[in-house]
Amino acid sequence: MAGISVVTASQSEPITIEELKTHLRVDIADEDTLLNSLIQAAREYCERITGRQFVSATYDQTFEKWEDNLVLSYPPLSSVTSVKYYDEDGVEQTLSSAVYDVVTNEEPGYIRLAYNQSWPTIRSQNEPITVRFVAGYGVDDDVPSVLKQAIKLLAGHLFEHREAVARLHRGETMTELPLAFGTLIWGYRMLEAC
Repeated sequence: MAGISVVTASQSEPITIEELKTHLRVDIADEDTLLNSLIQAAREYCERITGRQFVSATYDQTFEKWEDNLVLSYPPLSSVTSVKYYDEDGVEQTLSSAVYDVVTNEEPGYIRLAYNQSWPTIRSQNEPITVRFVAGYGVDDDVPSVLKQAIKLLAGHLFEHREAVARLHRGETMTELPLAFGTLIWGYRMLEAC
């Protein structure tokens, strides 16, 4: 089982507060703190249900053994920074990038053994291999507009409905997420995230 941890989180959100305020037709600053938190919450939710990273971030993912393909989480894969492993003596080594190929044009991305190469012998221990990689579309402007619109719809829904929306009593009607949200996000879901 692979473990994963954030090394460097995204430095921006896919949409700005100004974009959300335009979407909501809000023109005062009174709600800015709330709106910023809603952007973050909506983005985190969208990333979780799609299994993707929107704005680039750096991760460390660990593996128990060498595989034909070391599949990396949170597509799209942008690049691999390093592959480290513990050799038979328990010394951490950095694997030469000539030993492996990085496949970024498939989702999820992965690394595989390069032609005529072999994986080094690793120490028998818990998670002896660590791959450091960058995942995400790039900066906020690079995030697909479909995903940005889904974030706006969800943040707008949370702004308008600040309490639980599934309870029914005293003649209230149930409010669901906007239908367009599911339509927008559906095509970006990774099967593992469903």
